[in-house]
Amino acid sequence: MYFKKNMKVIQILNGGGTRTASHAKVENVSKNVVKLFDSEIRFHAHSGIEINPAISGFYMEIVPLEDQDL
Repeated sequence: MYFKKNMKVIQILNGGGTRTASHAKVENVSKNVVKLFDSEIRFHAHSGIEINPAISGFYMEIVPLEDQDL
């Protein structure tokens, strides 16, 4: 996976046997860390998995939106 500035992504919350998705946009990528606009959560640039989830058993991940025109 790769992420770059202004890329549209799907942000997925996993936990409690459920998954919830929302749209987001990459603010920047620096030192293998992805930051989204309006979010304090940081993601690994290679896997898209949240760094240091705040709630045990729950984590977020991001995946690039295939159609960047949406």
